[in-house]
Amino acid sequence: MIISQIKAVMLPVDGVLVDSHHAHALAWRLALCAHRYDVPLRKLRRLIGLRADQLLCEVLDTPLPRHTTQSITQLRHQLFLGETIHQIRPFPLVPALLARMHDAGLRLVVGDFSNDAALTQLLAIADATERVERLCLPGEPEQATGNPVISALVQLGYTPTDVVMVGSTPYHCHAAERAGVPLIALRCGGWEDGHLSRAIALYDDPADLLANFATSPLGVRP
Repeated sequence: MIISQIKAVMLPVDGVLVDSHHAHALAWRLALCAHRYDVPLRKLRRLIGLRADQLLCEVLDTPLPRHTTQSITQLRHQLFLGETIHQIRPFPLVPALLARMHDAGLRLVVGDFSNDAALTQLLAIADATERVERLCLPGEPEQATGNPVISALVQLGYTPTDVVMVGSTPYHCHAAERAGVPLIALRCGGWEDGHLSRAIALYDDPADLLANFATSPLGVRP
């Protein structure tokens, strides 16, 4: 698929710029274990990308009181920033891909919930701080409601045909589809191709997208 009028690329950081799903899942597991809920790491890893309340509903048999949900969520955030974030590494050639997109005249944006401290660190890990524009989205990163893709479109003043999203999970695919935004999928998020079938193009990781940039939907431009 060729898109001719792209103005911007939406870039979720987790699973796209940095290999962070394991670190997020581990922080969730540690927080849940601290509250006496033993949830396998592999199950949590498949749920990274959901809101906190959605994730907890998926992994626990019974609904939790609001104060317990908040306690687990806050501890998870603390453990992620204090412990597990330090094991995260960028995917290969991320800075080179961002530079190529920028040189192609594309605006690179990422949603930012309340000046999220974790996002600041993740962008630094990816060496993306100078290339990527942070859009302030309403709410908190763990409890955001609505569709962040639509919120970003409103802030940018763009229509869905002006934007492409790069994602690596079914959750990215669903958010992009609901907003009417085409999505380029990367396999590096750990999902099988069947879960990414709604994407307009599919690549292994940022390095693969860079290697094939000229023939990708981002590179084939008038």
